[in-house]
Amino acid sequence: MAIHYEHGNLVTPWLVRRGIDHALANGWDPDEPGPQLTYSIAAQLDDRRIEPASPAPAAIAATEAELLARLAEHGDVASRSVYADWLLERGDPRGELIVLATAESLEPEDKKRLAELEAERDRWLGPIVDVTRLRWWQHGMFDSCELGKSTVGAVDRALGHPGWSTVRAIDARGHFMSSADVVRVITQPVLHSLRTLSLDSTVATRLDADEDHGLLAVLAEHAVIQYGARWLGVDVLARLLARCPALVQAAVCLQGSEDVAALLATAAVPTLVIRDPEFRIFRTGADYAGASEVEQLTFAWTLYGLRPSGPAVRLRRGRDHRFSVLTLAWDSVDTEYARARVAAAIRSLPVTALTEVTIEPGGALDDREYLGEIHDALRRQECYGDFGW
Repeated sequence: MAIHYEHGNLVTPWLVRRGIDHALANGWDPDEPGPQLTYSIAAQLDDRRIEPASPAPAAIAATEAELLARLAEHGDVASRSVYADWLLERGDPRGELIVLATAESLEPEDKKRLAELEAERDRWLGPIVDVTRLRWWQHGMFDSCELGKSTVGAVDRALGHPGWSTVRAIDARGHFMSSADVVRVITQPVLHSLRTLSLDSTVATRLDADEDHGLLAVLAEHAVIQYGARWLGVDVLARLLARCPALVQAAVCLQGSEDVAALLATAAVPTLVIRDPEFRIFRTGADYAGASEVEQLTFAWTLYGLRPSGPAVRLRRGRDHRFSVLTLAWDSVDTEYARARVAAAIRSLPVTALTEVTIEPGGALDDREYLGEIHDALRRQECYGDFGW
């Protein structure tokens, strides 16, 4: 069978199907030769219902950016549902994934459909897969990732892809990526939802030197991870933090208590986390009593990752506006290691005028005898006040 179309016509499956149906209705047998048939639907096109024109790509991008900005700000079920409905109206399978992934219960056929959609997730991301080593999904959305280039030209191909639009957290240490490429990725306008960023010192220095591109203005958490021979000066850190007006928490690596005191004097972030793997800085005895806008100062043992884990010592300002409220917290990844770090912290408390002490053991580490030992040690340090866990 041969079907001819006049020049200028758009050959669609619908049009081909109409031609085949006409031939079958007039006695055409695909297994037998037959007469030549002439079929025209020019007159019928006038009666064909015309679908509304789809929005231009720019309009779609603007609408999605607005919906994602609302979702990033509120993070509630209602905002997520509005975004999912918008995707479903456009026939985007990401909307179906959000609905199924957030449902409280699913029928067997829905569970099967959810598994099918989850198997397609990386394909939807396309070239983003080539610049990310690890990817995490939450509520059916591409939520966070760790950068890492796998092929030549991968960054150029991944820039601007709409799959970036839902990413809220990026570990931008960039394995096998230059600092210039990392900055190109994390400053994409399509990153509407980005709120948490983890950098190494080289990328942070380049970001500090670059012109203002709006990235830092929306960050809610900004972790600067430093390792190797190059450490950022307090002045560079202070400038980066000053460019983040929405910042609620910053995690940094510093070399000594003097740097902590200097950063406290300039930083306006509510929570400052010091990555202190051995509680080395914490044990220096500094009380950090100077004026500062930082409300909570946390010393965390972990050096890597977007968020601290393991033993941590949190100092919070009390009624006297000094760091007089202490919280000891740890998880149970390694019980002996955790106990050793907490014990070392207690032996060298830098603050003696504590008014409140709270102990937060994590996981299965709920040893009342050990907690009693901590309680006695704090008493011996003359840290009086209310104790609770």
